[in-house]
Amino acid sequence: YCVPQAMKPFLLFLLSVFNISNACLVIQYSVPPACACKAQKLDSSNIFKNVQEENRYFFNVTVSIIKAPELKIDDCSVLMYCEEDYKLFVFDTDKEEFFGEYPAEGFCNPYPPQKWQVNTNDGELKQFSQLNGVCVKKTKCPCTHVELDNSNGADYLGNNNYYQNTLKYYRFSQSNITLKNWIPSEITVPAGVVEI
Repeated sequence: YCVPQAMKPFLLFLLSVFNISNACLVIQYSVPPACACKAQKLDSSNIFKNVQEENRYFFNVTVSIIKAPELKIDDCSVLMYCEEDYKLFVFDTDKEEFFGEYPAEGFCNPYPPQKWQVNTNDGELKQFSQLNGVCVKKTKCPCTHVELDNSNGADYLGNNNYYQNTLKYYRFSQSNITLKNWIPSEITVPAGVVEI
């Protein structure tokens, strides 16, 4: 390609102003912020300060044998798990998750608002503001329940006005209670019977 004589001074000027390295594509990127997601091991010394009583697992967890889980945080990744025959429960500020014998494994999204992205038992990636974990050893529930029927209803409900005015005139049938994660999850009654 021939350069016209009039263009040569202009090209020499451009080459003197810009050196070859300035002509390279330079990609500038910002360094992501440091990971500062919160995680905490719970045990009997701190569970009452970090888990609300209204939480659906609170009673069953706090009356069981508990210990702190193993917690490994490496840069922005997290691994929380229980050893032996303990089950892992994770509490957040607004939710809870039962991991059981599986670990809570995930990573911290370093961009605000920083939250943990954790794989759950159902294969879903859930966000947690905080990972407050506790290991629970299943024990028998210290609370008792009594199946009421016509032979014992008066013993337990005899002083109750609703029993005296209404229930004692009906036939009682025992229900079937299904537990899920130690919590009554389903109560079924025989056909033709009303649940009260």
